[in-house]
This record gives sequence, structure tokens and C-alpha cells, in this order.
Amino acid sequence: MQNYLLCVPSFDEPDDPIERKFVTWKEEEENKTMSKYVRQRGCKTLKNGDIMMNYHCCRSGTYKPKGKGLKSLKSQGSTKIGISCPAVIKVRHSTENVVVQYFPKHQNHETQLEHLKLSESDRTAIAGIDIREEITVDSGRKMLIEKKDIHNKIKRDFNINGYVKRHEVDAMSVKLWAQEMKNNGENCIVFFKEQGQLGNDYCLKDKDFAS
Repeated sequence: MQNYLLCVPSFDEPDDPIERKFVTWKEEEENKTMSKYVRQRGCKTLKNGDIMMNYHCCRSGTYKPKGKGLKSLKSQGSTKIGISCPAVIKVRHSTENVVVQYFPKHQNHETQLEHLKLSESDRTAIAGIDIREEITVDSGRKMLIEKKDIHNKIKRDFNINGYVKRHEVDAMSVKLWAQEMKNNGENCIVFFKEQGQLGNDYCLKDKDFAS
């Protein structure tokens, strides 16, 4: 099967760094096609100083466990399909511009959102969102965001203090959250009662928990 080749014009406008223009284009293309392209190897520097980089479909290749221990796969399985996908972005980066050759034809796998990672710009935007607020996201891979993902990955990567879940026990986690809201002067709690606390005013039993 013949590959479809698209030559993307050089990003040589002087008002913006060329690296950022390429990253922006790449993220837009990934969002549009529901795909993700990653570098599997390092850069190659030519004699004239130009740098060559290849970004392959993230599904291409074979899963290789890392570390000494055997880490179990997630429920959705490995991102890798065990064989090659021909989709690739070939980049030639000079001091003046970035020239891209784009082969967008995917083969040997279907589009599965659970295997697509968020882009750097999406991660940066989400890292600045208060988890207590409603998160409005568009269609596609962003719909798969879970609070635990933001806590375990994005908050760690951006070195953001605080926790989404403050304690393994749900009742204690809610209590700590209520105390935090009170200390911060946020009047968002109408009523809170923990287990073991008397709640005669609301006809609640000693063992009841309400918030």
C-alpha cells in the first residue's frame, strides 16, 4: 500500500520560536486525528548542523517492561501493538526553520482513547485547575481524565502540593476537607456531622455520617 505524504511548510516566522510552532502543530494534528507521536530514538545531527528527528505512532512497537520487578499492565493493556505502525512525522530542524514530512496513514490498530496520553499543553492547563471545581473538557481523550490521574501524574510532574483524597478512609478524607474549607474561610459547607458525634438537631443517630 502506498503511503500518503504531506509536506508541511517550514515554520520560519520570526515572531515566535520555531520549536514552539512545531510543537503546536504536532499537538493540533494529534488532537484532530486522535493519535500520539513519540520519539523512539535520539536525534541525529548532520554535518551542516541540522538535526533529524522521527516521531512514530505511540502504538508502534513491542511492550518492554522496565525495572527489575514485573509490573502488571493496566486494565486496558499495553499501548504497544507488537508490530509496526507506518505513521510517522519526520522532522529536519535547522537554525532557521523546521521542515516536516508527515506520513499520517495508521495501520494494524484501531483508535483507542485509553491508549492516548494528554499533550503537554493539556497537562499544564489541568495542573492549574482546582479539583473542587467542575472541569469542562471537550470530546476525545480529555473525557477519560480521572481525579486520580491528575493527582498521581500531573500534580507530581508539576510539583504541586496538596491531595485530591486526603485520607484512605473516606469519612476521614471528608472531615479533613471540611476542616480545610473552614480554615480557608470558604462558606461552602451547610452541615457536617461525623460518626460518633451527636446530631439531635437533625434527627440523626450517633452512628450516622452526613455532609
